[in-house]
Amino acid sequence: MAEPRTDSLHFRRNRPIVPPFIFLPSFLSGLLWGIAQSSFFIANQHLSQAVTFPIITMLPGCVASAWSILYFHEIKVSSILALGFLKF
Repeated sequence: MAEPRTDSLHFRRNRPIVPPFIFLPSFLSGLLWGIAQSSFFIANQHLSQAVTFPIITMLPGCVASAWSILYFHEIKVSSILALGFLKF
């Protein structure tokens, strides 16, 4: 009982500064997450969980890696490795 009260007093003093331009990307990320979760539940109705669970656990990492390589250029790879990654 004492722990939530302590946390609420601690977090009440925290006044984060959130720039307005962050709202749209964070809202869109949450919207995409909601769509993905809904799609996962629909897929579970039509397929077995043995099929859908590996997809739902691996796909976010693959999408993040693709964004990192192709859009943000955080990972520098040669064109041959990039094509091999996309074909795999």
